[in-house]
Amino acid sequence: LRVISASEKENNDPSLLISHHMHQFDQVYESLFYDNQFSEYVPNLVADWSVGSDGKTWNFELRKGIRFHEDWGEFTTADVVKTMEWYTRPANPDPRIEDMKLFLEGHEVIDDYNITFTLPRPFLDGTYLFSGQTNTHILSKAFLDAEGEEGLQENMIGTGPYQFVERELGASILHERVPYEHWRVTPDFEELQFLFVFEPSTILAMLLADEVDIGILPFDLQSAATGA
Repeated sequence: LRVISASEKENNDPSLLISHHMHQFDQVYESLFYDNQFSEYVPNLVADWSVGSDGKTWNFELRKGIRFHEDWGEFTTADVVKTMEWYTRPANPDPRIEDMKLFLEGHEVIDDYNITFTLPRPFLDGTYLFSGQTNTHILSKAFLDAEGEEGLQENMIGTGPYQFVERELGASILHERVPYEHWRVTPDFEELQFLFVFEPSTILAMLLADEVDIGILPFDLQSAATGA
């Protein structure tokens, strides 16, 4: 599936990007929660969760058997903690890290699949904080420990139904369907490619020439694309 994207940001690190650019990552990485069509935050990589009556204690139980791409191991609480450390590092200017720091400072790993957060004050937006809505995608601790920031610029290792293939700077990014049964969904398309094109007339020409499958056009060009 070939999709036109007008993204001006090119980076393999989801902690440095905003929602406008997350289409590049949403099929590769996954979050603990996701927001559904009713704007409700529901469990994703989390199997179950609870909040204390005082709003200060959060408990997450993770799904078991979730695998990272390219044999980078199974998803566990160690990856949740590492992701939080990565998102709250000094190099990240995002204001949401102040809330995440509260969770990080108060975390207690119970075992590989259970983690508890004890906060100094009530906080009721934990599902939002750890959702795709805020781009808090779970990273692989094993990969980051082995490859670091330089490795992250060359590859994306997530738990999503697509895995990263290559990025051609200024041109495109290519993902392919994982070669195993994904825990959540099996994509219809073997490959997913985003092409970075900004000029509407070029997008129209590519659509008419069947060089891409999906693209957004301004209203004044839509009739030319449909023949209406």
